Amino acid sequence: MIAASVVDGHALLQLLWSAAAASLAVCVSFACALRALASAGAARRAGRRGAALMYALLAGIPAAICVGSIVVGVLVLVTG
Repeated sequence: MIAASVVDGHALLQLLWSAAAASLAVCVSFACALRALASAGAARRAGRRGAALMYALLAGIPAAICVGSIVVGVLVLVTG
């Protein structure tokens, strides 16, 4: 029963679901950025320069979300 008094179960569950949600958000945003860049390359090869530009610009949004999430995570770890 000593472990039950030391470990806060509610905080542990909150940590688990928030870590899973953050991991999923970073993975999905990175996948969206890769998909947009792949579509930009395909549009460029097909000669659709306007679509290629829009896909490339669109890739910046999920890429910024992914990088921002990683930076925030590192800051949280460093500052404690």
